[in-house]
Amino acid sequence: MEQRRKFLHADETEVIGLDDDFNKLQDKLLVQDLCNGVVSIVGMPGLGKTTLAKKLYRHVRHQFECSALVYVSQQPRAGEILLDIAKQVGLTDEGRKEHLEDNLRSLLETKRYVILLDDIWDTKIWDALNRVLRPECDSKIGSRIIITSRYHHVGRYIGEDFSLHELQPLDSEKSFELFTKKIFIFDNNNNWANDSPVLVDIGKSIVRRCGGIPLAIVVTAGMLRARERTEHAWNRVLERIGHNIQDGCAKVLALSYNDLPIALRPCFLYFGLYPEDHEIRGFDLTNMWIAEKLIVVNSGNRREAESLAEDILNDLVSRNLIQVAKRTYDGRISSCRIHDLLHNLCVDLAKESNFFHTEHNAFGDPGNVARVRRITFYSDNNAMNDFFCSNPKLEKLRALFCFTKDPCIFSQLAHLDFKLLQVLVVVQPRKNYDFSISQIKIGNMSCLRYLRFKGDIDGKLPNCMVKLKHLETLDVSNSSIDLPTGVWKSTQLRHLRSNYFNEATNCCFSISPFFPNVPPNNVQTLMWMNDRFFEPRLLHRLINLRKLGLVDVSGSTIKKLSTLSPVPTTLEVLKLYSFFS
Repeated sequence: MEQRRKFLHADETEVIGLDDDFNKLQDKLLVQDLCNGVVSIVGMPGLGKTTLAKKLYRHVRHQFECSALVYVSQQPRAGEILLDIAKQVGLTDEGRKEHLEDNLRSLLETKRYVILLDDIWDTKIWDALNRVLRPECDSKIGSRIIITSRYHHVGRYIGEDFSLHELQPLDSEKSFELFTKKIFIFDNNNNWANDSPVLVDIGKSIVRRCGGIPLAIVVTAGMLRARERTEHAWNRVLERIGHNIQDGCAKVLALSYNDLPIALRPCFLYFGLYPEDHEIRGFDLTNMWIAEKLIVVNSGNRREAESLAEDILNDLVSRNLIQVAKRTYDGRISSCRIHDLLHNLCVDLAKESNFFHTEHNAFGDPGNVARVRRITFYSDNNAMNDFFCSNPKLEKLRALFCFTKDPCIFSQLAHLDFKLLQVLVVVQPRKNYDFSISQIKIGNMSCLRYLRFKGDIDGKLPNCMVKLKHLETLDVSNSSIDLPTGVWKSTQLRHLRSNYFNEATNCCFSISPFFPNVPPNNVQTLMWMNDRFFEPRLLHRLINLRKLGLVDVSGSTIKKLSTLSPVPTTLEVLKLYSFFS
C-alpha cells in the first residue's frame, strides 16, 4: 500500500500557467449568445489542450442537463463516437440499438447539453457528427460543444473565427512554476530556491530548452524526479537535451525513454500497441506484461510479479509518461492513456528495435517480416487481410492485437497457426454474421497465456481450449461469447472475466457442474458468475480469490454472504448485480 499511496495524487489534473486561458474560455462558453455554440481550443501538440478542455468541461458540466466527453483521435469512427455520446447523455439501450442517429438527435433537441470532442484531426469527421449534433440549432437553448484540435482550419470550420482560442507556449515564469510543482509533487518543498540556488539555475536552463511546452516540461520533471537531486545529475540531463529549443520537445521525449531503466522500456513501448487516445485498463497491461515475461521475479511467485508490474505502471505515471484515466477505490490505476506524441514515439522506437510493428510499417523486407514478434491492426482498410495473405507463416509472432471492424478478421484467424502466440486481443465493434468464433484454431495456440475478445462477437469458444495448459487470463467481458466447460482444465487460469448476463443467450458461466476441477490455488478473478450456481463453499475452496462478480443476485445469496464465516481474507472486491426488480 505504501507504494500505491506514493503515487495516489501524482496524476491530479492541474492547469498550471493556463489560468487566464481557463477564465477566458469559461466566459466565452457561458455567454448567452455564443455564435454556433462552439468553443475551439487549438494549438500545437503538447501545449495542454486536452488538460485545459477537460478542466473546463468538468467545471461547467453541472450547469447542463447532460454531458459527454469523447476522444476522437486520428482514425475516428463516427458511429462509435455517437454511440459513446448516446451512452453518456442517457439515451436508453433500446434507443441505441436501432436508428441511433435519429434517436440521439431527438434527445439532444430537448436537452441543454455540453459535449467535449477531444483531438479532432480533420473536417470530415465533423461533417458526419454534425448531422446529429447541430450546435448552430441547439445553441439557442444554451447547448455547447467544446473541441480541441492541433489545426486552426479545423477549429475555424467547426465554430468559425469567433470560436477559436489559440493556446501559446508558456512564458519562462509559468514554465518554471509548472516545473517546480512537478518536481516536488510528493514533498511540497517550497523553499528549494533558498536551499539549492545552483539547482534553480540548472532547472531554469532545462526549462528554457523545453520551449514553453507543458508536455516537455512535465516529462523532464518526471525524469529528474527519478534521479538524485544533485548538480551533477541535473547537468547531465541539461547536456543531453541540447541547445536547439525548436527540437526541445522531441528531444525531451526521446531522452525520457532512454532514461528509463532497461526493464521498464518494453513495458512503456507496449502502450503503442493500442490505438491513439485509447483508454487502457491497468489489469490488461500488467497481465500481458507477465504473460510475455516482460516482468520476471527470481522467486517465480505470481503475486510478486503482479506487485512489480503494478509498481512499474506507477513508475511510468510518476515520470509523467502515462496519464491516469481512472483509479479504483483504494488508489490503484484502473485505466490510463498515453499522449499522442508519446504514442508516436512508442511506435517509432518499437519499429527500430523490432519490438512490435503496426499495419503501416509491417510490410517490407521478407526477412524482417519473418522476425515480427508483435503486430497491431487498428484501422478498417483491409490491412490485416493483406498482411496475412502475404505472410501466412509468422513463426516468431508472440502477440497479435486487432482493433478493427474488418469483416475478414475471424476468417483470417481461422486459417492461421500461431503456435508461439502468447497474447491475443480482438476488439470487434461490428458483428460478423459470416463467421463463427468456434472456427478459430485456439486449441493450436498452445503457448497462449492471455486471451481477450471484446465487442459485438458471439458464439462459443471451442472445447479444444482444454489444450491451453498455460492460459492465465481469459476475458470475454463486453461480448456475447459462451465459455466451454473445458476452460477449467486450464490449471494455470488466474483471471476469468465472462460477459454480463444476457437473458436471450444465457451467456453467464456457471461453476457447479465442474466444481471439483476448478484449480483452487490459482484463480484470483471470477467475473461474472450467475447467482443460480453460486455456493459459499466456493469462497473457501478458491483460497486466492481476490475479485468476485455475481449477476442476477437474489436476496438469499445476499443473506448467505452476510452470514459467511469465516470471511475469506484474500477477497478484495465483491460486485453484485441484479437485473430484475
